[in-house]
Amino acid sequence: MNYHKQKSIKWNTVKSKVILDNYYCRVIQEEVLTSTGKVVPEYFLVSRRDVVIIVPVTKSGKFVLIREYKHGVGQQILMFPAGLVDTDKNARDTAIKELREETGYNTGRVHFLGTFYEYPSNDTHKVYVFLAKNLPEAPSGSISKDEETELLYLTQDKLKKMILKNELKLATAVCAYILAGEMI
Repeated sequence: MNYHKQKSIKWNTVKSKVILDNYYCRVIQEEVLTSTGKVVPEYFLVSRRDVVIIVPVTKSGKFVLIREYKHGVGQQILMFPAGLVDTDKNARDTAIKELREETGYNTGRVHFLGTFYEYPSNDTHKVYVFLAKNLPEAPSGSISKDEETELLYLTQDKLKKMILKNELKLATAVCAYILAGEMI
């Protein structure tokens, strides 16, 4: 395949109806016509609010991760602080808020690292990634009473080994770590 001369490929929506619409997501059933002319009568899209992930790093270079129960998989997951972008805030402000609520760290200094899509075949949201570095060794605030999280402090070497051993199972956390890359 010649990557320099890609043809434009786009599907067309023939029909669309909303199946579910609430605060967390909207599920849309579409009938689509692919670029090859094939009709797909039941294609489902999930439209959710965008997500932020913030990679916190202390002055000594330790990554601050949280362990939190995720009901979708029925287990505790190791991850960076994250959350849905608030409807009344931008992604940067939401990242600062999530860092404070989930870890107790207060900072107004975060660096935008980039965006990516989590599951673009059927999901429309973007993931915004931020870095908070040079944080104190311990948080100055407390974790929000609504959060059920445990803080973990990992060296870069330990975190890399966990990724390579498949112990960090959340793809968005691995992507966020990669985006943080040389900025640490």
